[in-house]
Amino acid sequence: MSTEGKIPAYFSHSYRAEDREVNQFFWKLFWQSDFSFTVDPESEIISFPHLELMMRYSACFVAIATHRPQQPFYRSSPFIAYEYGLSVRAQKPRLMFIETGVPSQYFPEKSVTFAFDRRRLEDRREDFLRQIEQLALQSRAYSSIGDRPRGPAGLILPPTPAYRETRGAIEKLLAAAGHEPREINLAFDNAFQFALQLDACDFVVIDVGSPRIPSWIYPFLQGRFIPTIGLLYQSARDSGREIASLMGADEALRAAGVKDELFIRWHSSQELTTQLERQIEKLFQPREPFQSEREGQDYFQNLGRRQISIFISNAGPENVFASGLVRALNLEGIKPFHYVYDNTFELGKPWPDSLRARLQSTQLFVPLISQSYWQSKWCDEELKTAERLRQQDVLTIIPYYLDDPKPSDPPISSQGANLAHLPLQEQITHIVRDLDRYLTSAVTAKDAADAKKPATQASQVSRRSPKGKAAIDIVILTVLPEEHAAVHQHLEQTSPVLATRGRPNLYAWEYGYIKSDQYQASYRVALGILGRAGESSGMLAVMDAIQTFTTDYVLLVGVAGGLGGLRKGDVVVSDYIYGYEYGKVDNGYHPRPDWIFSADLGLANAARALSVRKPTWSDDIGLVPPDKKARPEVQIGAIASGNKVIDDISDPTFKPVLELWPKLKAVEMEGLGVAQAIQQAREKGLGLNYSMVRGISDVPRTGRSKAAPAARGSASSQTQERDQWKKYASEAAAVLTVQIIQEAWRQPPRGE
Repeated sequence: MSTEGKIPAYFSHSYRAEDREVNQFFWKLFWQSDFSFTVDPESEIISFPHLELMMRYSACFVAIATHRPQQPFYRSSPFIAYEYGLSVRAQKPRLMFIETGVPSQYFPEKSVTFAFDRRRLEDRREDFLRQIEQLALQSRAYSSIGDRPRGPAGLILPPTPAYRETRGAIEKLLAAAGHEPREINLAFDNAFQFALQLDACDFVVIDVGSPRIPSWIYPFLQGRFIPTIGLLYQSARDSGREIASLMGADEALRAAGVKDELFIRWHSSQELTTQLERQIEKLFQPREPFQSEREGQDYFQNLGRRQISIFISNAGPENVFASGLVRALNLEGIKPFHYVYDNTFELGKPWPDSLRARLQSTQLFVPLISQSYWQSKWCDEELKTAERLRQQDVLTIIPYYLDDPKPSDPPISSQGANLAHLPLQEQITHIVRDLDRYLTSAVTAKDAADAKKPATQASQVSRRSPKGKAAIDIVILTVLPEEHAAVHQHLEQTSPVLATRGRPNLYAWEYGYIKSDQYQASYRVALGILGRAGESSGMLAVMDAIQTFTTDYVLLVGVAGGLGGLRKGDVVVSDYIYGYEYGKVDNGYHPRPDWIFSADLGLANAARALSVRKPTWSDDIGLVPPDKKARPEVQIGAIASGNKVIDDISDPTFKPVLELWPKLKAVEMEGLGVAQAIQQAREKGLGLNYSMVRGISDVPRTGRSKAAPAARGSASSQTQERDQWKKYASEAAAVLTVQIIQEAWRQPPRGE
């Protein structure tokens, strides 16, 4: 059944696993009553304008406030109280179901608030249905409220130098997203016309800290329920200013620990545009109401579960059993891998290689042990590989014995469960229940009761929780396809990073391994491709990597333009990254010397040592250079980073940069964004290091007279030169990177 004719409701709910049965109960009632829910999926990034827009284009508001005895004051999720406040401001029809024990003072409208006891939900089914039918009568007229074209975006920004400098970039971002940037006129004569001017906008971008904007504007936007992206420009002297009150932050958000997410703090144009781009992308993610009753059931069933990769291992005679297990797990919303029943291997590739690669990216290994298992060489290899990864703290093993173990059977280090004496269906039910508990991050009341029972072999299954993020030694970022291919060919046992609904694979992340000559082990690598050049692309990719992996190191590998006497094919390793576009325009461009980031000294020294100890390192480059004679050299030094492709270093926009920093070795476009993202991560307590390895694909010319102008419509000579050398320079950078990792990396692999 589709959502055609369904009433789109904004649904506020608990994300905890112990509340999923309550959520599923009410979901069934609402679906049967012609409602579909739009939810804000649990995520690490909160976008309040996105929540406001979702509420604005929903027909009504529904909330299930479950009891949390440990939560001060609210005794429920503070976010449900916040979203209830949004519905009041938006003047939406609403219906609240509040569990016994939750204070009613935070939901004061008695006419739309109804209590429930989770132990007696079925007893009150008809009462609940009557309230839901009443909500349907109030809401059905608004069912198509979200069917509208994209509208303008209002701008309320002060006429300060900082905003004059960045306004063009803001308007460009809005226009690229399909919104007409529209200045909101504050010098109005008719208050009603002013309100209509705001109502016509999908959302408004406003500086919340400027004394040049009247203090009543933001409360007016809230009262009119205009989705709002708040900006706060901060100079060095006011960086610690506390302005949460200006954003109308209420007690519910403070109780939830939310503060900095309320607005975008910025100091440089790059900071502002990067964060604003993320907000705009989040703001207009498609509203996705559940398309079927089953889709809603699966969503609620998965709440509170860790989304990890699961590998089911069994011998051929147990394929029928494995088929039933995979089907039962899928019905519970748990998606395992099985080489027969869930095989996504690429056609034409050797399946043993694909199977090994899949196992390398697994976080939970479930062997179904029978006597046939010990006789299968593939099962033996899978188990040995899994045991090796378990020792490296990469995965967990939970074995299930379908036959009684024999004293002669090989030992398994992980505790498992003997299911030999249970009927087949009970065996499957037992495994599904165990894996559901293992994947559930919170402990339900039933689990707590079970924990008090005498321990059995089944209840002794290891509860060690694998990290929600894969453990990676090094994240390697590339921008161009040539750069990505150059690194990829040097990786062993590559396999794709599995995406989830809450964490899509935006950068084509792949796992791979690089053997260490020092430690007789392998470094685990995550390789990604940005696809677009520029500082913001580098910053966003690092943020995504931090959310996806647990790592100590981010490395940017690719090509750059050479400076300071470097030749095409040489490789430069950064010790500093200079943001050259931060400056002042006053009778010419004057770069400022304080937008500098220090790269990792360890990698720079490793590159120095390798180039001396192994001067033949470039022999491993498998390509012939375009001039047939180039022999790459390694250089260490500062790299300039900005959003411009520099073809002429004598141009007035770049000449002052070399005058200020005459020892620059290269110029490129992503390093500054990477450095800023790393700096932000460090300020949040993450111990990350980073650096760049750049092969020189071109050498910017000095003066236009040195190169003949290109014909109209054709590539410039500089672009042609860059294209000729791009593949070779990418390979040179990749070879040097891999040799440093193999022979001189700053720390041992995580498995050591």
